Order: sequence, then structure tokens, then C-alpha cells
Amino acid sequence: GRTVFERGYGMADLASATPMTPATVVHSASLAKQVTALAALLLVRDGKLSLDDDVRRWLPELPRYEKPITLRHLLSHTSGLRDFFELLIIARGRFEEERITDADAMGVVRNQRAVNFAPGTEYGYSNTNYLLAAKIVERASGERFPAFVQSRILAPLGMTHTSLRDDVTLVVPGRAVGYTRDGAGWRTSVPNFDVLGSTNLETTVGDLMRLSENIEHPIVGDSSIVRRMLTAGVLTTGDTTTYGLGLAIVRDRGQRLAEHEGRDPGFRAYLGRWLDSGVAVALLCNTTAINPVG
Repeated sequence: GRTVFERGYGMADLASATPMTPATVVHSASLAKQVTALAALLLVRDGKLSLDDDVRRWLPELPRYEKPITLRHLLSHTSGLRDFFELLIIARGRFEEERITDADAMGVVRNQRAVNFAPGTEYGYSNTNYLLAAKIVERASGERFPAFVQSRILAPLGMTHTSLRDDVTLVVPGRAVGYTRDGAGWRTSVPNFDVLGSTNLETTVGDLMRLSENIEHPIVGDSSIVRRMLTAGVLTTGDTTTYGLGLAIVRDRGQRLAEHEGRDPGFRAYLGRWLDSGVAVALLCNTTAINPVG
């Protein structure tokens, strides 16, 4: 609950010579999944959703799969659904050069009549899971996903520098520019997608600490929601995965660790909490040259 070290290094924007500081807003990629899982679980507690709901109850436009996919399958990455980013890369033969809209993502998902494995039988990390989970939150709450997250999560936690960015052209004050190596120099590298749920959480290290502290001392949700997020998934074979709901559950030097990394063009991110000691670490980078987990 107390910040013991906070520092920025290097540059947030090379063109304007703006330094990186702890107050810099940075694209955090898949760290958004923790927020999406929390949003869905709030609606479960409200009685508006069930983890065992068939996704087609809320998203009837999806294909009728051979075996039902549930919200639990989505949040635990055990649905078998193919990753929409990978599908679009295959379809287009490229990634960074062309904008990916929400309609693009949903269109390619709707065209997939089959899954990679029967739901619940395997673990397979897929951004499609959290894209659909955010859609379900919208349908069940009757609110746009950014509005629901703002009122139910960000505002109560005091995450005043955090937002969800569903339009790549939006200006986010104080935001870092993303970069990738180009020989001895750099070139800009910016996420070109408008999708929510799986990514596009713009935040600061300080706000991420508030999100992490909610695991230890819940302001949003309660201890039962936290337990669900921190419980590793169980497959139909009886085997457990290393993923709960929106968080990876691993061990580090004998301690339980709840963590997630983020990897998008131009950015790398990490948020981890060592559950036994209460130590938490947030790392936001505007370069692909860093391994955030390492």
C-alpha cells in the first residue's frame, strides 16, 4: 500500500524531447485484460451475468459452435477461439500498415465456424476471448464498455490518469509515443487498432499500483471476486492452467505471483503482485527492445 520506488527513464517523445516520467501515460497492451475480467465479475456479482452463460446468449451473431463456449472459457483462455489479430495478419499478410477496427475484428471472428480445440479441454491464449468478454459486458450492462469501466472501476480506484482508447486517432494528453529499433536509431511504432477488452488501456505506473492494491484490499468488488481472479483454471482433464481470470498465477522464488505482461507494437508492459509479501511492480515501456517480465 506504500510506494517505495517510482522513476522514469529515457524519453516519452523523441521528436519533442519530452522525458519519460512516472506521470507519463503509456499504452499497456494486455494489462487491459485484468480490468476486463474485473468488469465481467462485477456484473456476475450484480446478478446480470453468470460465468457459465453461453456466449451466444449475449452475442447471438456468433456461429453456433459444436460445443457451447461460456464466459468462464473466455476469461480463462480455454475457449479454443482463434486470435483475431493472428487471423487478420494471415488474411492481410501484414500487421502494422493498416488500421484494425472493431468491425474488422468482429467480422473475422464471426467467419470462424470452428475452434482450435473443444472448450475447456486446453489452454490457448487468445485476444478474441477478451474482445468478446468486453462485448458481453456492454450487452449485459447496457453501457458502452469504456463508460462502464470508468464508473465502476477507474473512478472508485482513483485511477484518474487511465482511459480506454477505442479510436487510434484520439489525442491522449501526456501519452508516450511508441518506438522500435531501426538500425542504430529509432522509428515510431504505434498500435493501429480500435479494439477494447484485450488491449488499449492507457495508464500510468501509479494508477497500475492502485489496480494492484485492489487485489489485497478490494475497493472495487470484494474478496470473492479476487479469489475467482486468482484461482487457476481447471481443464476437463483435471489439469490446472497457470491462468486465473485476467491474471496469470505462477510461482517466483517460492512465492505466489499474480501477473500479466503486455506486448503491442511500440510498447511493453508488466504488472505483478507477489501475493505472500504484498510487493507489487508496474513497468511501462515505450519500446519493444525490453523484455518486461525479465
